Amino acid sequence: MLLLLLKCFLTYLFFLFIWFIIIFSQKVVNVQIPLKYPKEFDEGLWGGEGVIQGFKKRHPKVRRFSHFWVPTLYKRVVYSEILDKRYEVTCTLRFLELVDKHYGFDNYILEVSYILEVLLEVRYVFVESLAPCTEAPIHKNIGIKERIFLRFVSFK
Repeated sequence: MLLLLLKCFLTYLFFLFIWFIIIFSQKVVNVQIPLKYPKEFDEGLWGGEGVIQGFKKRHPKVRRFSHFWVPTLYKRVVYSEILDKRYEVTCTLRFLELVDKHYGFDNYILEVSYILEVLLEVRYVFVESLAPCTEAPIHKNIGIKERIFLRFVSFK
């Protein structure tokens, strides 16, 4: 009797496992969410984030209504080693995470594949300041300038 119950229980577990595999092994289609970029997007560094438009429904019997999800913007100061300057920028937490991931603001500007209008001018100044020139160096200590040049020379 006990063996029969054990056999039934194991059969039940086997079919439950097969059902679980069939249900949860189906592929999910990842559709990219369309983002909207307002004019404020070009004035700050959002790190690829944008405004998402969607619908909210509070109750099943009430009409849905349009809603916009906007990223939270912060004013932060970032430091550029190449230009030896601090910049106050309007940014998102994602931008700050990307700067940390790229080990600094300069690396982020030089490595990022998508360049915004805000960053084009800064990137141009970075590349120009990395080029060896006969003018007075940006830094007062020439040793620091040479170390920074050697560190970022691969981005030229």
